[in-house]
Amino acid sequence: MKVALLETGNSHDECLYAQVKIWNSTENVHLTLVCNQKLNANVASFDGVSSFHFVTVRSGIKQWYDMWQLSRWIRNQRFDVVVINTAQGAVVKKLMMFLNGRKPKLFGILHNIVKVNSGSLSQRLISKRLSGYFVLNDYLLHQLDSKKLTTKTTAFYPVIFPYFSEVELPPKGDETWVCIPGQVELKRRDYAGFFDALERQKPLASLRFILLGRCAHAHGDGAFVKQRISELGLEKQFMLWDEFISNELFHSIIRQSDFIMTLIHPEHVSWQLYEGQITGAYNLAIGYQKPLLLHSSFVYYADFKDNAVFYDLNDLVAVMNTLPAHRITQVFQDHKFSFDAQRAAYLQVVLPGYLNYTG
Repeated sequence: MKVALLETGNSHDECLYAQVKIWNSTENVHLTLVCNQKLNANVASFDGVSSFHFVTVRSGIKQWYDMWQLSRWIRNQRFDVVVINTAQGAVVKKLMMFLNGRKPKLFGILHNIVKVNSGSLSQRLISKRLSGYFVLNDYLLHQLDSKKLTTKTTAFYPVIFPYFSEVELPPKGDETWVCIPGQVELKRRDYAGFFDALERQKPLASLRFILLGRCAHAHGDGAFVKQRISELGLEKQFMLWDEFISNELFHSIIRQSDFIMTLIHPEHVSWQLYEGQITGAYNLAIGYQKPLLLHSSFVYYADFKDNAVFYDLNDLVAVMNTLPAHRITQVFQDHKFSFDAQRAAYLQVVLPGYLNYTG
C-alpha cells in the first residue's frame, strides 16, 4: 500500500511524527512524507519514512501552478491513501480542485473547527473531497456542528515526538520549572494577567518561569514581557529567548520542566482563539506526561480534570507557591493517551476493517 502524508504549509509539523510511527507499525506500507520545502530541516531526520518529497509553494497565480503540479505528481505516484496534515486554507482548497476521482482516498486533519462551524465555502469544498477528518482533541469533536459536516470525523492525539539529543541545561537544584511553550504573543496567552498576578503577590524564589518561544519576531511582544519582568524585579526567575529555539533545546527543557502552563483565560482574546483549536501545549503535556497548570474553567474538560492543577487569577500565585511541595508525577496515564489507543483510533478512519492492530 502506498501512503502519503502531506503538509503544504510551513507549520504543524509537530503532528507528523506520530502519524509516521503509526504507518510505520502497519504492515506492507510504503510511506512518503510530502512537505513544503520550508520544513525540510524539521522532518528530514524522521525515522520510518520510506521516501521524502519536498514541494515549493509560491504565492499568487504561481500557487495554482504549484498545486496543479503537486496533484499530477500525486496521481502519477498512484498513492492509495493521502493524509493532508492541515486540511484547510487557500492552498489546500486549490489542491482539492485538481484532485478529483476515486483514488487516492483523501483524509485530513482539521486544526480549526471554526472553519466548519461558520459554514466556510472554502472548507465545504475541501470537505467534499475527503473520506474522513481528524480533530486534535475530544472537546473539539464535541463542539463540531454536525449539521455542517457529514464527513466521518474522529479525534486523534499526535502525542509522540521524535527523540532529540539532550542539551545540557543549568542545574535545577531545588527549583520548580513552570514552562509556558509558544512564541511570545499577547493575543495567544494572557501574559498581562499573569504579570498582574505576580505584582499582587510575590512568587517563591524557587519558582522558575520559562517562556519557551521566540520573543523578537514580527508579531512578538517580547518588549512588553521584558519590561514587566524588569518592573517586578523578577529577572532571575525567568528564562526567555529572542530568536529561534532549536528542537534539541526545546524538547530538553520540556523534559526537565515540572509543569506546563497555557495562560489561556476567560475574558482574554486567547479564550475565543482556542475555542476552535488546541494549543500545542496540551499535546506536549500529554506526550511528556507533565501536569498542566490551568485556569479553573478547564476543570470540566475530561482530559484535564485529573492531570492538572487549577487556579483563578486572584489566587494564581498562591497556587503556584504550593507547587514545590506538591510535585505530581503520575499524569496522563489513561489508556486513551497510549500509542495503541491512538493508533487504533487513527487506523479505524483511514483503514476501516484493518485487522492487524491493537486497540
